[in-house]
Formats: sequence, structure tokens, C-alpha cells
Amino acid sequence: MQRLSSDYLYHFTGSFENLPKILTKGFRHSSSEEKISFANSVQKNFIICFCDLIYSESTSHQDCYGKYAIALTKDWGIRNGVTPVTYIHENSVNFSQKSIRLKNKNRFIFEDFDMKKSKSLNKIFKRYIRFSLLEKKLGAKINNPDEEIRRKPEVREKYNEIDKELSKYVSKLEEHGLEKEFLQYVNVLGENILELIGHLENTDWLSRSYEDLFQCPLSGKVFKKVLYDEREWRSVQDASWLNVDYGIEKYDEAIELGYLPEKYNLKFNDDDVSQIIVNEDLEIERLLDIAKMNSFLIGNNKLKKILTTRSKLLNG
Repeated sequence: MQRLSSDYLYHFTGSFENLPKILTKGFRHSSSEEKISFANSVQKNFIICFCDLIYSESTSHQDCYGKYAIALTKDWGIRNGVTPVTYIHENSVNFSQKSIRLKNKNRFIFEDFDMKKSKSLNKIFKRYIRFSLLEKKLGAKINNPDEEIRRKPEVREKYNEIDKELSKYVSKLEEHGLEKEFLQYVNVLGENILELIGHLENTDWLSRSYEDLFQCPLSGKVFKKVLYDEREWRSVQDASWLNVDYGIEKYDEAIELGYLPEKYNLKFNDDDVSQIIVNEDLEIERLLDIAKMNSFLIGNNKLKKILTTRSKLLNG
């Protein structure tokens, strides 16, 4: 029975100059914005993309992403958390109305959250309590908190009323010296809620529209495309963790540059790489010459064995 997927994960690029960069420092996570039109949503991620296509069936893919490629084993991808994308449509469960409402709720509650400040978690958890009580007292679920609380007077008044009630409760705890104990319990619950919300958001990062408007990176042409045909695998990194690792300055720098620091790169060795594909024989010699002057992640003997051209692969 003929295989429908490849034995390898291919990373295509449009420039020969990108190959020695990848071979020296690995794959870097670059910023990406993806529209999910049916959900009126834009996902902003730092990702590395690969495709699970048999090479002979990847010519249209190459037209948009480039004809230079590095092929790596799927075992390497799995070890490094590279994961097949989930393709979704307007009736997929993770973009149902219930799911969108929960995401909107959590994004409203965690607006301006600073994970480095312990008081910030207390503040957020109190907001979570206020919002949950608001829905209960209204007897209805709120689909767009930002819209309804900030722009509907009757909803905002009820929200502020609950805020005052909660403040009175906290004041009473302070009178009896119980506020710190209360906040201790709040922190434990808040940390668990934060972890659950993070997981909910992370699943979105591995979701992509089954079919949507698509802009070809090389030509800039926009057309409707069945994105499922790309059979994408990807690695995703949450840039907000830069705040923990380095501080806000490094986070701002990554946003401005459009890629994460080298610490987050995916690296490989001789056993992980199956092929490096260039356009012509002269580029094989050129890359071997560059290897003599640079410290690549794979050895020169391995490089000589796996370098090949498109024409050799397509013509057998």
C-alpha cells in the first residue's frame, strides 16, 4: 500500500543564504500572524514550520515557500516537540461559540497580567470571581466581556456592585487578620487556573484553518487555498516566557526583530538530517566551501553525503 505521508519533515526556504545560517545555529522561531477568517481571529505566534509531504508532490508548495530544503527525521521532530497542525473549520469544537466565549472571558480577565508580580495574580483572581458572579447574577453568559462590561451601563453597574461587595469582604478579612491566609488560597487556585488557561491558548497555536485566504510568501499572491494540503507540522514558542528568562527588554527586542533568541532554536546533529536540497551542482560546492570556514551542526563528511539537487530528486 502506497504511503500518503513522507518519512521526513521538510523545511523549505526561498534563499540559499538561509541554509548555512540554519546549519550553523539551527531553526529559529520567527513571528507569524495567521487569520482564522470564520472566527474573526488573528493568531500571533513564534513558530518554525515543516511539512509532511512526499518530495515529488511538493512542487506547488515550493512555489510559495522556496526550493531549498532541509529534510529531518520525524523522530527528531517528535523529540523536539514538533507537532502536526490541527486543521479546523467553523464547526470544529475548539472554535465553537462556547469555546470562543471562554477564550474571550479569559483574555478579558487576564488583560495586563504580569506573571512577575505576585500581587498581579491576586488581582486577576479577584477579577475572575467578579466576572463569574456577574454572569450568575445576570443569569446569562457574556460572549464579549470587553464589549458588554465597558460599553453597556447596566452590565457595568452590576459589575461595579459586585466589586464593592468583594472589597467589603476583603476588608472584613483584614479586620480579623485573615487576608494573607485568604490570598494564600487564592494564589493556589489562581496558579491552577492560569495553567489551564495557558493550555487552552496553546491548543490554538497548533490550529489552522482547513481552508482560508492565503498569501504566498514568495509571490505575494492572495488566493483561497485548502491549507490542509500543506500537511504542516510546527514548533511553537510563547514569547511571553522571555519576560521570565530575560526580562521585558529581551521580549521587546524579539517582537521588534521578529524572532526569538538563539536559546530557543531547534538544533540537530548528523543522525537527524536526511537531505539538504539545493538548485544546482555549483551550490553544492559553494555550501561545502562555506562549511570549511564555519562550524556547522553536522560534520563535513555527513554534509557531502546528503547534499543533492532538486533535479536529481525529481528525476529519480
